[in-house]
Amino acid sequence: GKRRVEVSAGRGMGGGKAAKDAEVKYMTAVGLLKQESLTGQERLNSYSGDSNSDGSDESEGESELASGRFRYVFSVLYDGSPYCGWQLQPHQRSVQGLLETVLAKKLQHKVKVVGAGRTDTGVHARGQVAHFETDSEIDCDRFQHSFNRMLPFDVRVKHLQAAPKSGYVDEDGRELPWHSIYNALGKLYVYRIYAGPVLDPLQRHMRYFEHRPFDADKLKAACGEFVGTHDFAAFANKNVKGKAARNAVRTIHSIEVHDEGGGNYRVEFLLDGALYKMVRNIMGTVLAVACDKMDIASIPMMFAEGSRQRVPTAAPAHGLCLEQVYFSDFGEKDLPECFRGKRKLPPGFALADE
Repeated sequence: GKRRVEVSAGRGMGGGKAAKDAEVKYMTAVGLLKQESLTGQERLNSYSGDSNSDGSDESEGESELASGRFRYVFSVLYDGSPYCGWQLQPHQRSVQGLLETVLAKKLQHKVKVVGAGRTDTGVHARGQVAHFETDSEIDCDRFQHSFNRMLPFDVRVKHLQAAPKSGYVDEDGRELPWHSIYNALGKLYVYRIYAGPVLDPLQRHMRYFEHRPFDADKLKAACGEFVGTHDFAAFANKNVKGKAARNAVRTIHSIEVHDEGGGNYRVEFLLDGALYKMVRNIMGTVLAVACDKMDIASIPMMFAEGSRQRVPTAAPAHGLCLEQVYFSDFGEKDLPECFRGKRKLPPGFALADE
């Protein structure tokens, strides 16, 4: 019966055919598999009856909370390998689209999930944060448990709770409810590298294999060139639009390179916000320096020129992970020093579009 299917799908069965068969069996039982040919907004529309499937960017969602509505927040962990990224895209599989589809199925009404930032195709997350609204109160522990059982194995939610009471003040001086974008203080991105002779195949989806001769000291020195407040126009891809295109100034508080041993390295970016593909473009640049493909003296010239033409190819997406989004009232309580006492972001500021 259905209960037996749910139990088997909810257990950690590991990889392989057995796990895949369990996932297929479960998704068939809850009515998701039959919509495999639809993705993102189309799958959501099939539950809601809304035919607007143009894939337009509505990632900020509604700021005001209507009377009788309840806002909930949760953390999201996902393996980004099979997804086109966080944001809804027409005819593609996105994390946002998946979450909205499952929530619409569970709550029986259209749901908009608003993420703190938009990870690109193939980028992973351990600390994405999102919120949604519904017209009734929910038991958070039970809801989270059943929510996870309806999701595929490569996406999980945790820390589901009612959104904090504190909100933010908009440009017109209005006090608005807590928001996953506007209440965020900053982010931690991590890029993982392997610079040895043979990459562990179990790490191949989460760690970039640098096959060229590699100098960790040069990597650290190059990373130091990017710390501080700069105009990062040269390190943003051309399809940046809106306010981010008009103002490419961002602050990176620190970039730390950690030697994990055995040829494994971890590069941690602590920042306020990032332009589209900015972190990966920076990583492509510092790796070029570390591998003697570029001189470190070229980096100040890239900043000065503001052109993508000098910047090396972006580092592959699979090495990047959104580890943490920082809030004063949700998630990690021990805030980095640079975010303590920081005011919330004003509406319209793009926290990150990586």
